[in-house]
Amino acid sequence: MRYKGFLSKHWTVLASRIIFEGHPHRLRLDTCRTPDGVAVTDYFVREVNDVAMVFALTPDERVVLVRQYRHAAGVETLELPQGLLDAGEEFMAAGARELLEETGYAAPRLTKLTDFLSNPAVQTNRVHLLLGLDAADTGTRSPDPEEDLDVLLHPLADIDLLIESGEIRSGSSVAGILFALRHLARSRP
Repeated sequence: MRYKGFLSKHWTVLASRIIFEGHPHRLRLDTCRTPDGVAVTDYFVREVNDVAMVFALTPDERVVLVRQYRHAAGVETLELPQGLLDAGEEFMAAGARELLEETGYAAPRLTKLTDFLSNPAVQTNRVHLLLGLDAADTGTRSPDPEEDLDVLLHPLADIDLLIESGEIRSGSSVAGILFALRHLARSRP
């Protein structure tokens, strides 16, 4: 959907080169020109795989969250389970895999709610938000070796309070939670 009044403001790419490549990120350096003729030099673009994020809800109406250290920000965060898609992986499979690996939970009813751009000013990827209903603990977790995760369950009725209090402050998790809450409010009697 395009908003009324939106005009095409696409830049023309004059030159582009990869200056760093390491799984799963590539750093690209572009030289561009705006539609108004302004030269944009040394514009860095981070090419990143898409992300699958899961708003998992247990039968007793608790949301599955993970607490982990995020090195770039230097803080522990409380987030929805999420992870990068592997090359060629479909987002639904990635969401189910990430939920199980990070939390030990599986959601037999997994559906896509939406997708949104992670950081469109400098990144290429999308975040695919999935709703996982009837999530249950399988007792088996297998996070990546560098992931030190705590799994927490929080009542659905006051999950928004974690955002208001600043306990959940990762932008993608905030967006995912608010979108999921809106979806659930509309779809339930």
